[in-house]
Amino acid sequence: MFNFSYARSGWLRAVLVFSLSAVFSLSSLAGGQHDSGAVQEDEHEHDHGHSEGHDEAVQVSERELALNKIKTDTAQARTLEQTRELFGLIHPVQDRVFRVFANYESLVTQVHVVEGQAVKQGQPMVSLKNKQNLQTYTLTSPANGIVTQRFINQGDHADENPLIEISDYDTVWVELTAFLNDLAELQVGQTVRVSTLTNGSTADDSTEQAVGKITYIAPSMSGSHTGKVRVTLKNKNGAWRPGMHVKAQVIVARVTSPVVVDKRAIQLLKNETVIFIKQGEKFIPTPIVLGKADDTYVEVLSGLTEGTEYVSENSFILKADLLKAGAEHVH
Repeated sequence: MFNFSYARSGWLRAVLVFSLSAVFSLSSLAGGQHDSGAVQEDEHEHDHGHSEGHDEAVQVSERELALNKIKTDTAQARTLEQTRELFGLIHPVQDRVFRVFANYESLVTQVHVVEGQAVKQGQPMVSLKNKQNLQTYTLTSPANGIVTQRFINQGDHADENPLIEISDYDTVWVELTAFLNDLAELQVGQTVRVSTLTNGSTADDSTEQAVGKITYIAPSMSGSHTGKVRVTLKNKNGAWRPGMHVKAQVIVARVTSPVVVDKRAIQLLKNETVIFIKQGEKFIPTPIVLGKADDTYVEVLSGLTEGTEYVSENSFILKADLLKAGAEHVH
């Protein structure tokens, strides 16, 4: 006979087990969702904390600026000089080299000058005795200059060969070598800045410098596929010696740009060209687009307006400080 009480008891136990299982499953699901949300929130906060951009700033006091020699300037309009760099040698001016010859076959009785001596026009150079009539005569200097060569001594015979050479170096030629792509932009009359070379490189502030004009461009090329460009240079102080190696900057164009900055201000940060703008004691790296440039300044096409104060010297110190701060933040 079927036992109803036993069946009812088993049925109640089954319902109880099912209910407890459901409660346990819901609780576990809720707990899992809560933990996942917490992880996502933590990850979001972590990512946000490491986000970086060029809106970051470096704060520097006036005292620190002075100690680090960080200087500022104002973006402004300037005229940029487009130049071509050439190299060459100093030469004497061809028609300012003089040679003294005997008037007749003669005997040298006295030489009045030595090589390297500065002489004046009309100054006695050499005395001679004519071999035919034995009369004595004296040859004088045809110009102011330097005795660059002396070919005779007392007692020598003077014939058709030169006796003395005098060179006037008050004006010299700079013979420059130019390749075809340079020659295309060169013209007679262009201004040229000439500077001396020391050990193959430009010297410091003590380097001799002068300004001249292009006076001649050779119409033909040399065997080395270069052209000769001549610059005439004043040389009253004698600093430009023939045979001296020089560097020249030929000004081929002048362009006025509305916003120009010092080239030393430019830094590369996170693969972008930036300049540090000053706002109070804060310096903000600002991306810019550059245009034409000369030896000192560069044009800014976008990212900067005229009148903006920027770091012109030692901006690399600000860049280093910014990169250091970023590295410490990552770790």
